[in-house]
Amino acid sequence: MELTVFQNSEALRLLLDKRFVEEWQSLADQCGYVTVFLEPDFVISWFKVYLRHFDPILFVGRGDNDELVGLLFVCRQGGTGKLYHVGLNLAEYHGFLALDNFLEEFIINSLTELKRLIGTGCWDWGWLPPGLGTGWRHSDVLKAHDIFVSLESEESPIYSLLDDARYRKLRKNKSNKNQLNRFLKRAGFSFYRVTSPDEVNELVGALANQYEFRKIALYRKAPFRQDPLRSVFLKEAFKNSELSHLSVMKVEGRPVAIHYGFHDDSTFYLTLPTFDPAESRNSPGKIYLLKLMEHLIESGYEKLDLTPGKDAYKSKFSNGVQSVSQAKLYFSRRVYLAFIAKERLKAMIKRAGLDQPWLVGKDSIPRKLAGKMAAIVGVGLVLQKALPRWKSGAASARSYFVATQKVAMESALEACVHMVTFNRYDDLLGDDCRNIERESVHLKMALDHFDAGDTLVTVTSGESLIHSGWLIEDGVSRLSACKVGSECEKYFVYDLVSCAESISRILLEGVIYSIRKHVASGGGEGVIFSIPESEIEFKSALSGTHGVAPL
Repeated sequence: MELTVFQNSEALRLLLDKRFVEEWQSLADQCGYVTVFLEPDFVISWFKVYLRHFDPILFVGRGDNDELVGLLFVCRQGGTGKLYHVGLNLAEYHGFLALDNFLEEFIINSLTELKRLIGTGCWDWGWLPPGLGTGWRHSDVLKAHDIFVSLESEESPIYSLLDDARYRKLRKNKSNKNQLNRFLKRAGFSFYRVTSPDEVNELVGALANQYEFRKIALYRKAPFRQDPLRSVFLKEAFKNSELSHLSVMKVEGRPVAIHYGFHDDSTFYLTLPTFDPAESRNSPGKIYLLKLMEHLIESGYEKLDLTPGKDAYKSKFSNGVQSVSQAKLYFSRRVYLAFIAKERLKAMIKRAGLDQPWLVGKDSIPRKLAGKMAAIVGVGLVLQKALPRWKSGAASARSYFVATQKVAMESALEACVHMVTFNRYDDLLGDDCRNIERESVHLKMALDHFDAGDTLVTVTSGESLIHSGWLIEDGVSRLSACKVGSECEKYFVYDLVSCAESISRILLEGVIYSIRKHVASGGGEGVIFSIPESEIEFKSALSGTHGVAPL
């Protein structure tokens, strides 16, 4: 076998060569393992978008008859010179393509050449494709070149779509059945695979917002904001790849759950599942997955690869596992020995019984304390932002009760109604994007509200959020505590979060009118407005509202 390394413009020329692409696809078709993230549709779409930041490097192996027998794709980041596997974290699996009888020779020679490009140090390869053999990692040739490979293996959840009994059981589960029925009864419920390019552009934006909201709230990460090309790639891959798949579940014309994934002839790969955080109390992600399974079964797929990860829903919906390995390469004996020493220390801790969940691991006390410290820092930043208002004597709030049984039609305020939105979660995104710790605290609080079934009320001006608050359904006991002279059995508390000083009086009155109208339409009989003392204009607007009673 002869190995050739193509870089930069030479590599790009190959990627655009029709004959080479045909050979490449033929090679992928002959591999006995997962290749969807290594095939022309995915790789070429990725380079079309990311070429502005990454130079392509191709390791090409050819046999005695000049037939293509092996391919490894690498990219070099401009500026830093760092090497990555093509697809980065947009590809669930990394790896290489090679015919069985050339596999070991090809990857050993390729890694030897890769070391010339990387030098010493280590390289995270990510998850290797299920089914790819890894016996080559013990090669004496690699060790002679000071190349060492560590594998971290785990059982990854899968779902056999041929198991009809398991699917029927999931559908008949009482909780799943009730939640599905509630969605089916809602206006405009639908689930379908998206085929329109125009709709793809719209839904990728919604997917990015849904995905970003939870990532920022729970992990203080903003993947789409930090890499704006992610959205561009998803659109490009959909346009140029038969391997991409976008589906959506809608209610009342709104996407409440979206998934963008990839597939081959028999297997579907769960890649980017998202759902509307404002619907989180209704478990839209779970119901979407049930509808997706139904769609995949009807379309003739055999397996749903739930992909590596410890998410609880994956194990709950799986009916099997497959072994997958995460690879890390060490191009220096010194670096590898340091890794071995660390692993031995872990083993000693385990033998000593110190590897208890409360001490180490994802949910350990030290990690929880670190997470709480980060949250405290975030809360501190929120308080720091609010401190000037508190110093002015706004630490307390004033409450007002407004009945909603008879909300008079006020034509002047109707003009403001369209400016007030309910449960538009993405209005909160980017409101504090300059500090992700503070933004994470805000969005985590919002998730807690959504999980409790509270309703978000927002007003925006251009890209800016100028008013926000939460409608919280409460009970008679709270009314008694507030000493409200009313026999209302269903009412809401409106907790004002923020209100820009520049907001007009007529718009404030429009907000109050919209909230009363919204509560009345849902059968609510009254609203208690909880307003910070500093919000003089809002209090003034409330005082001028018909039927208001200060508490």
